Amino acid sequence: LLTLVENAVRHGIDPSEEGGRIELGGERLDGNLLGDASVLGIDLPGHTASQLGVAFQAEEPVIMVGDACWKIEGLVRNKMPSRLAYVIFDNRAAYNTTFAKLRALHLSAGAPVIIPSHCITTWRERGGSRRIVSV
Repeated sequence: LLTLVENAVRHGIDPSEEGGRIELGGERLDGNLLGDASVLGIDLPGHTASQLGVAFQAEEPVIMVGDACWKIEGLVRNKMPSRLAYVIFDNRAAYNTTFAKLRALHLSAGAPVIIPSHCITTWRERGGSRRIVSV
């Protein structure tokens, strides 16, 4: 949502001499993004104030976690980001809690595939690019 608003301001309102107005609306579906339970939004606070993960069923359950975890190796080794990275985080304590929950999920039996946005290892395992390929 933040990216959508930033792009609207940058490419729509900023170039305009008259200025402009952005109105956002929507219906709260309690994480059910499409209303049919096929794509679920999961709150992953800490890195940003409104970090959202997306869960769905592909060949197996998948959760895309954005920047809530940068690389799958971090979850495996319990390796948190550097202290310098915490400077840009919205809430360090919330990030630590989110990371711990993702790690516990990753290590649990029957865990879904967790895909961090910066993890080339996971992307390669899933099809060799940053695109999930159905077979």
